Amino acid sequence: MGEAEVGRTHGRLEKGDLCHYIALFLAALVIIGWRLTEPGMLYFDEEYFVPSARGILNGSELGEVTHPPLVKELIAFCIYLFGDRPLAWRLPSCVSGIGLVLVVRALLVRWECGRLISTFGAMLLLLDGLCLTQARIAMLTTPSLFFAFFSLFCLDVAMRCVETGKRAFLWMGLSGISIGASCACKFTGVPFFVLMLAILAAAVPRRGGRVIARLGGFLLCAATLTYVVAYLPIRGFLRPFWWGVWRYQEIIVHHHTVEAVSPHGYQSQWWSWPLSLRPVWYGFEEVAGPEVVRGVMCLANPFVSLFVLLSVLVALGMGITKKRLSYEAKVCLGAFLVNLLPWVVGTRVAFYHYYYPSLVCGVLLGCVLIREGRKTFQRVVMGVSSLVAGILGICFYPLWTALPISRSWYEGLLWLTSWR
Repeated sequence: MGEAEVGRTHGRLEKGDLCHYIALFLAALVIIGWRLTEPGMLYFDEEYFVPSARGILNGSELGEVTHPPLVKELIAFCIYLFGDRPLAWRLPSCVSGIGLVLVVRALLVRWECGRLISTFGAMLLLLDGLCLTQARIAMLTTPSLFFAFFSLFCLDVAMRCVETGKRAFLWMGLSGISIGASCACKFTGVPFFVLMLAILAAAVPRRGGRVIARLGGFLLCAATLTYVVAYLPIRGFLRPFWWGVWRYQEIIVHHHTVEAVSPHGYQSQWWSWPLSLRPVWYGFEEVAGPEVVRGVMCLANPFVSLFVLLSVLVALGMGITKKRLSYEAKVCLGAFLVNLLPWVVGTRVAFYHYYYPSLVCGVLLGCVLIREGRKTFQRVVMGVSSLVAGILGICFYPLWTALPISRSWYEGLLWLTSWR
């Protein structure tokens, strides 16, 4: 069965496809989960979120209130189950990172990319340092992205149900719950929510305003309800509850628009992110003397970063020259751009890891563009890309996972002075 024929299944699980998911799950479990407890202490933004989770668990204090509470509640739940240790702190991000890889593959299959291209796209995420470091630290973005992409998957299924005359409310409800959970993790979900509303609006001429309005209203209600429910576990800190939730939103908005504008040594401009000009060191230390070091460097796989940049430039070029872009390519390009827009127009101090959502969207875009090529082109591009990305992934893996290496190895990986 050829790639195009596989694509016509619209994501249904077929014989042999389960093996792809199992293999991908095991690979993600090893690559993301190996040595998850290292470093053995709090590092980078864990110093804000883990103490907040402890405060929520013991009822002493709310702690950090510049982001919604869902991930901190999940961390608190993991601490309750497994004890106050690194494994528990990082488990929500780790599980979400594995889930994100699987959801990306499922979404690509639905978009008629076939098994090989879909698995290729998922593997690129596993070989990328930006994705990997975010999935191995107790921060908020990876859970938010998992819910956002699962919401996009459910929305795609719902729109397919509309086209075939089937009931779409179950899938639309799941989509709304997921995007609400994404926003309750971090406002990273808001650009995806805007994109989803734009997708629904674009469907009005084909599907009728009444049907789309009902689905859109259902999506909005499910998302809003889910977002509010995420505050129930901390209702003891929000009295009265509704006023407390409203005040929480005011604090979030005020922090990101007024307070978080001071210069920072690791800050960078949005236009530098696709070029990986200024990564962020989450931690660094010498081990057993100056000749052995370890650290966590939030830096994309150089090849994956280039793959995303070329994919976006090709898609933009096709749009400018009025060449036909598929629906899926438009969605991916729109997702890439809408996730960058807040940092283009905003005044908040920005950091390289804010590129994470756009990079994942760019990988999806590249896979959709590969789908349009001939089989020979597909095999050459995926073969060369897998080889180069794999080699660079092996080389940089120690700097993404705090694995002790020699100083000469470490120095050889710092290609640019701005990476130091």
